[in-house]
Amino acid sequence: MASQPANWLARPDEDTERLIRWRGRNKALFMGRRNAALKGFQAFIKEHGLEGQVDPSFPHQKKGKPEAEIQGSQGTTNRVSTEGGEATAANWKWFNIMDELTSSEWLKKFEEREDERLQQAEERERRAEERERQEKREMEERWVRREQEWREEERRNTDRREWEWREWMDRRAVEERRERE
Repeated sequence: MASQPANWLARPDEDTERLIRWRGRNKALFMGRRNAALKGFQAFIKEHGLEGQVDPSFPHQKKGKPEAEIQGSQGTTNRVSTEGGEATAANWKWFNIMDELTSSEWLKKFEEREDERLQQAEERERRAEERERQEKREMEERWVRREQEWREEERRNTDRREWEWREWMDRRAVEERRERE
């Protein structure tokens, strides 16, 4: 392991807090693929000018508790002590920072999911309204067609009655002529 720089860990608590917060802001670098954490820490080392002075596994070790343990300790009912003497929210100094990061991430994910649900609900509502408008248009078109068909039928019936009446009048006229002759 390379020797640590003079300025690194000169103020261990501040340096650890800086590392934790940077990791929280750059969460994507630490997720996904195999050895992602190592690559994320390499990015931290490069960004803070610690190349050749700090081994990438050093910040990973420095971080202390894995997030799963931190999140697990959130649900600990006894925050003062445990039977095994493990760290709890009360006695682990990085809990508040990690809690803040994980809570804000959870809240952000929750808000994103809520936004997505709202967008989906709005989309469903928009589609329902569009379907309703389409059904209304189709109903109006059906009524217009029915009215046109009814008028056409009425016109045909009127034409037929008129033709029948003319036929009857023509027959009557023929009969009247025959009677006169």
